[in-house]
Amino acid sequence: MDLSTLAASFAAELQQRMPLADFEAVWPSARLRARTFIGDFDFPSELLTSARAVVFKGSRVVVVDEMHGERHIEPGGGIEAGETVEQAVRREIAEESGWTVGELKPLGFHFLEPLTPSPPHSTRRWGPMAHAVFVTEGVSYSRAVRDMNQIETGSRLTSIRRALAQLPENEALLLRAAVDRRRQA
Repeated sequence: MDLSTLAASFAAELQQRMPLADFEAVWPSARLRARTFIGDFDFPSELLTSARAVVFKGSRVVVVDEMHGERHIEPGGGIEAGETVEQAVRREIAEESGWTVGELKPLGFHFLEPLTPSPPHSTRRWGPMAHAVFVTEGVSYSRAVRDMNQIETGSRLTSIRRALAQLPENEALLLRAAVDRRRQA
């Protein structure tokens, strides 16, 4: 089965599931329909393009700032050739937030479907994609491991209560689900 047929079949299957969030995501030069599902990573591995994590440290959560003024609680990004999902999420968390992390616990996934053509000069595969989402604990922080060439401009530990009040609705819903998943451990 080719990738577009596989993606269409999976998108149809997801119509039977209730997402935690269903919203339009805006990237600097593209728009996508983003649906977040909590639970097992039951998506076709061929659609996996990114890995992310909600990072806790005690009673606080890592909030990442972006150059466009946006904030989020999911440092992470693309999986490079030869990397495992775990290697990618650990590398991306360090690059975007400066944190090294402990055990990665699956939380769910985002399923993204482009609403616009591929952004100009994009090197990424453009089409429906899945982003694995984990929950983890911060172990140590080092500004030196941050990649200063990313759109993320920094991160900070924020109380969960404050983060819930300041984040967009879809991020607050994900944070609540991550808190629940963390309690299950």
